[in-house]
Amino acid sequence: MNIIYVASLLTYDGIEHVGRSLARHLAGEHNLQVCGAIVPPGSDLLESRVGNWVVSADQLSEVDVVYMEGGWTDGSGGATERFPPALAESFAFEGGQLVVADVDRNSARKHQATLDDAAQMFGARVSFPNRQGKGRTRYLYDAGAQERYGTRYFASQMVVGERMIPALEGIDSLLVEGAVHLSVSNSEIAATGNQASTQTLEDDLYVDAGGLSPWATVNDFGRGHAALIAGWLSHDLNVDECPDNARWVSNLISLMVDRSHESAAWQVRRQRNSSLSEIATLLDKHENQRLERKSSFLVPVGEVKTIPTEQMQLQVGKSIAALANTDGGHVIIGQDDERILLGLGRDFASLKSGDRDGFEQKIAEYTDNYLFPRWETLGLRVHWITKDGVEVAIIEVPAQPAGTVVTLKQKGGQEAFYVRRGTRTDALTGQALVLWLAARQRR
Repeated sequence: MNIIYVASLLTYDGIEHVGRSLARHLAGEHNLQVCGAIVPPGSDLLESRVGNWVVSADQLSEVDVVYMEGGWTDGSGGATERFPPALAESFAFEGGQLVVADVDRNSARKHQATLDDAAQMFGARVSFPNRQGKGRTRYLYDAGAQERYGTRYFASQMVVGERMIPALEGIDSLLVEGAVHLSVSNSEIAATGNQASTQTLEDDLYVDAGGLSPWATVNDFGRGHAALIAGWLSHDLNVDECPDNARWVSNLISLMVDRSHESAAWQVRRQRNSSLSEIATLLDKHENQRLERKSSFLVPVGEVKTIPTEQMQLQVGKSIAALANTDGGHVIIGQDDERILLGLGRDFASLKSGDRDGFEQKIAEYTDNYLFPRWETLGLRVHWITKDGVEVAIIEVPAQPAGTVVTLKQKGGQEAFYVRRGTRTDALTGQALVLWLAARQRR
């Protein structure tokens, strides 16, 4: 496994590297390179006095894991961004494993805006309950578990996601300083406080955290994963006092890499052999990288009934284009974001035929007029599911080859390019699009 370990600070005098013990442990098991920053190809820094401490992003195609000690953003006035967010997203999106560690209480407070922007990638948000009051971070406190270099959290007392359990095998405890409470959306919890005794504080006041106290998560992001460790555990003081910190990090990144390799190996088979019973299970799943929901295609339903038809169709078109450009997947039409079945009765009633055939013709007609390539070239397919007396359409969208770029024609004739990022559909333009396309060609 090839790992790039990004040190906590890059200056014109070199790097400040506080996780030497952790790096030595990882280097004993994997190929590891320590640097101070990852920069775009052609960056002036590559030829500057810090060039020996900088890695060009075009080298990431051979890298499995990027581990960043010291948090997401350098807060000490360093020479450059240590890993620009657009590059980090592209790396994980294309199958890399990104670990942003040591987002402790002070780092979270200082870089609230940056962490908020990155929350979608991590599938979790640092808990800032009062948006108007800067620095009101919810953090963890456990008087009985406090030690001289942090707080000790015991694996036996953690409540983690089922797929995260293997990373804790053989781990007794983790020693973390300044752990921050994470509000988890669609990621898996990788570590929590001691459930029997950990409390959550906000400005030194105890608050109700809802039972769980997660401080580390792993989120599926494209073909890779993005992990957020909201507490300082990389520092030599923590690792030397608690070697399990290093063992857990190694276990965690190995688990993420193995999972990505398994998903890649099964992806084509899943697309080619999806049965109707497998398709039906999508109705019970949360939205994710490969699953999107839309209430209707032709006629608005629910409380908001004034949305123009063109706007509803545009949202479906965006989702199809984004899935096709990314990992493929499915678009459910006739079910809302809360997984409530709405059916397509209103859409059917707006058609002369009033049935499935007319509905499919409308979707195919729309994609042929606005999507490039067309319906049959993209390999789109509609599956029909009847449940609880209502009919739902599920569009199966195959992932496209690296040489195929799917665009959507906008109002005025301009073409837009969309990708899927977690549960979000995003338009890419400019340099972000150039970097994404370059990374896609390296698949």
